[in-house]
Amino acid sequence: MYLRLSWFWVCLLGLMPALSGQEGMTTRHDWYFQGTPLAAVLDELAQGYSVRFAYSRDYIPLSEPVHVQLNSASLDDALHALFADSDILYRSLGDQVLLRKRSRQIETLSQKETPTEVPQQTPLYQDPRMQEMLAEKRRLWARQMPLLQRRQENSQINIRSSRRPVNSRDYYLPGLERFGDPLLDSAGLYALDVPRTVLAAATAKPPPTPAAIQSAGGNDQPANRLAQISLLPYLGTNMLKSNKLSNNVSVNLLWGTSGGVEGLEVGGIANTVVGDMQGIQAAGLVNVVTQDVVGTQFAGLGNVVAGHSRGVQLGGLFNRSGSADAIQIGGVFNSSTGDFSGVQIASLFNRSGGDARSLQMSLFLNTAKGHTKLQISGFMNVGGDVSFAQVSPMLNVAKSVKGIQIGLINVADTVSGVPIGLLNIVRKGYNRVELSTSEFFYGNLAIKVGVKPFYNIFIIGGRFDEEPNDQGEQERVLSWGVGYGIGSAITLGPRYLLNLEALTLHVNEREDWTNDLHQLYQFKILVDGRIGRRVSVFAGPVGNLMMSRLADPEDGTIGTRFAPYTLYDKTQNGTNIKAWIGLNAGIRF
Repeated sequence: MYLRLSWFWVCLLGLMPALSGQEGMTTRHDWYFQGTPLAAVLDELAQGYSVRFAYSRDYIPLSEPVHVQLNSASLDDALHALFADSDILYRSLGDQVLLRKRSRQIETLSQKETPTEVPQQTPLYQDPRMQEMLAEKRRLWARQMPLLQRRQENSQINIRSSRRPVNSRDYYLPGLERFGDPLLDSAGLYALDVPRTVLAAATAKPPPTPAAIQSAGGNDQPANRLAQISLLPYLGTNMLKSNKLSNNVSVNLLWGTSGGVEGLEVGGIANTVVGDMQGIQAAGLVNVVTQDVVGTQFAGLGNVVAGHSRGVQLGGLFNRSGSADAIQIGGVFNSSTGDFSGVQIASLFNRSGGDARSLQMSLFLNTAKGHTKLQISGFMNVGGDVSFAQVSPMLNVAKSVKGIQIGLINVADTVSGVPIGLLNIVRKGYNRVELSTSEFFYGNLAIKVGVKPFYNIFIIGGRFDEEPNDQGEQERVLSWGVGYGIGSAITLGPRYLLNLEALTLHVNEREDWTNDLHQLYQFKILVDGRIGRRVSVFAGPVGNLMMSRLADPEDGTIGTRFAPYTLYDKTQNGTNIKAWIGLNAGIRF
């Protein structure tokens, strides 16, 4: 009796793990996984159903996202939802669940026909057509097995290739009962031949249909019609579809709207195109295109293009485009918010919001925010980097000039060409202040601005002389002069320059201001030697020519009294001319 009871309890204890596993299998839970990695899903299932999962990390894609929602699901329901459409095989053994990877990637189910014959499985009487029927089953299975649908697009898993025999009866395969085992070899085992790379082909998007093909502008290409006629927007042959239809010929008696033009459009007052315009467009007042233009636009008032314009724009008052490779001729102004290549001609101003890689010509103002090639105006030019020229009678402004500036005032940041004007201001140019002396004016202050090839000189000089007054006493009398000149600096070496300068000064001799002609002309040849980082000294000969109609109040002699000597001295028709050679020396900063 005691022996029987002891045997009963031993058997009961041996069955407890299996009973515990069966209890876990029958437990039901609600699950919701939205993009959760497979590894985390398996951990939650193991805790919820009190089971353990056995698998190889080399074959199971643990990082794949899972998207599953289950209500009151058993372990079998959860495993079926996770792996029914995948290439992962599973088998439940008590409180353990074994996971394996099927031998190869399988394609989408395309048909549901079953084999008409079942091969003989008895080893004693094996069907001689076994190999042929197995090959047919493999082909059907490859076409009919569903794909794993939860992989991210373009993701891939790199797996080491291996070959391992597995008992086919230990694993669940969807459709196995219906189609048979397509991978069963003659020994009744699976041969797992895992490919090197498994691609998530299930998420590949189908090719776009023709209706989904979009234009370069980002909008659907409008349908095309041969012609349309309208009185007002949406009041014509295209009616409410006017903005969705493109026309080869469009006639708007007053004002019309079209989805695009590929040919000719004429409007009595205005034309509006919500797409592209290719061809010729003419309007009594305004042409408006919200995208690109390739062709010619004529308008009595103006042309407006929101996109890129390529061709010709002729507007009675203005032309405006986003960017352009075109000829714009406007009665008042032309404007491009982006880069411009071509010709802009206007009576008032031309503007480019980006580069202006061609010609801008106006009677008042040309502006370009970016690179500028050639600007010609009647008043002022403003550009970014100038590669060829800026020409105006008043003012030219630029950042970097690699060509030439011609104007009364030229302003630039750097110049590698030549600015020619009355005043050239170059921030990184040849800018000097100098103090000097000569035989004519004992003290001189000069400011030189510009670049070495061409700079401007502004000079003022003066001297004091002892003169008798009416009472016969000696007193100091000031004589002074102010002038302007131009110069060029030639580099002789790392520390030496040769300055060639031409100046003219109006001389006020022994009075506050001389109204008569009393002008000094000078030509200087000076050698400059640098003695510090910002200091240099200079000296050189000066050729002087004095033209005067000033008469001495005491003896009536015409001409200056400050010439130390003369190489030439002649008076003719009330004008005295004196010439001599002097010396000029000083220091520059």
